[in-house]
Amino acid sequence: MNPSRKRTGKSELGYKFISLFEKMPGNVYCPRFYILHHAVGCPYRCSYCFLQNTLRGNTSPRWYDNLDEMVAEVKDWLEKTEKPSLLNTGELTDSYAVSTEYIKRVLPLFLAQKKHVISFLTKSAVIPKELLEDPRITQPGAPIRLGWSINADEVARRFEPLAAPPHARIAIARMAKQMGYHVRIRIDPIIPVLGWGQMYDKLIEDVATIKPDFVTIRTLRAQSNLQSWVKRCHAANQENPFEAVIGTGPGDTDETTIRDIMVRDGDDKALRIDPVHRLQIYRRLGAALDAKKIPWGLCKETTQVLEQLGKLNHMCNCLP
Repeated sequence: MNPSRKRTGKSELGYKFISLFEKMPGNVYCPRFYILHHAVGCPYRCSYCFLQNTLRGNTSPRWYDNLDEMVAEVKDWLEKTEKPSLLNTGELTDSYAVSTEYIKRVLPLFLAQKKHVISFLTKSAVIPKELLEDPRITQPGAPIRLGWSINADEVARRFEPLAAPPHARIAIARMAKQMGYHVRIRIDPIIPVLGWGQMYDKLIEDVATIKPDFVTIRTLRAQSNLQSWVKRCHAANQENPFEAVIGTGPGDTDETTIRDIMVRDGDDKALRIDPVHRLQIYRRLGAALDAKKIPWGLCKETTQVLEQLGKLNHMCNCLP
């Protein structure tokens, strides 16, 4: 199948509308998942975001407008994909922040079947009208997943100030759950700045009020050249997360920075917070989620860390 056509100025990518992500090598656990390329780029420009690296600093949103071809490709995918699968709309862009016009065209296709699931992920504080108009969306077993990426207040203030504040995201996610939607939460990336333990303890308490169906947690992960793009491309008033001072023990007074504890750990060659700190973070947040009886998993994590947490081959956000 040829790459989807696009209007000049609306998108610069030659992708088909749907692609399969199966790039995680060796000792990095990541199930295959499908991506719907309805847009690329994001207006929030969070200073840790991999899009700055992937798009070489050009994160200005671009979107496809040849929706008839998108609909045809989604129909084909729904019919020919044998294994029940999840179609992720929030990988190379926020699901809602660029355009929601695609939802109007694609959503009815999913509501007409029960095998596959479409997933939305956002840092906004809205539920688009396209997701409010059909009562089938909130019925038990509906093939729709609404997701919010939410971080600790201090981390959001410093590294994602253009997104909706965490309390607003929590409020809209709680409302969605009360309306009957299947709701998933991502706490990603966890950045262990000074006082991180108390910050994320509070966040778990707040997230628990949503009563989410699933929570994904992940610490900061980056390709090495992201750090140079962050210096050039981050939005006004944002800080560089790699230069943040971490909290390493009682009193959180160490002057070690995040950059100092980032190591190449995993066959994907990505930089991650070192395993000792990752395990400390995951055990703390995981215990808090377990206490609230909220199912949780990790994202693109090494098998060594997953084994120590008892999470190898676990459920994650990109599975139906």
